Amino acid sequence: MDSYVQAMGRGHELHRTDLSALAVVMDATSRGEQVTPRNLARAVRISPSAMSALLDRLEQAGHLTRRPHPDDRRSIVVDITDSALATGGAIFGPVGRATAAVMGQYSEEQLQLVARFLDQVAEVTEQLAADPSAPPSR
Repeated sequence: MDSYVQAMGRGHELHRTDLSALAVVMDATSRGEQVTPRNLARAVRISPSAMSALLDRLEQAGHLTRRPHPDDRRSIVVDITDSALATGGAIFGPVGRATAAVMGQYSEEQLQLVARFLDQVAEVTEQLAADPSAPPSR
């Protein structure tokens, strides 16, 4: 997936973090949630200054807009544009369809086993990232 995202990002002149940020904003928007730059920086794990540069790039490209936060006058809200939705569909639609076709070859029980395995691998990887000297809990 990393190779795919990297290749598609290059083809659309977007950095990997740009695509990650767009995905976060799209997901939040689909749930009716508002996204602030601070929350977005936390979600994609970059500094506030790097987030500012990222938002500038995505706004210049026509993928995001910024507006005043309706409840906090010191903050802003990041909104996704139709251009970003179209780009996201072009990038992630084909891989989503291909992945769904592969998943369709497995039973629900098999998919649950794979999901459990991946969750456990992610958990020990995160533990080691936090403390490389700690023995894995599993």
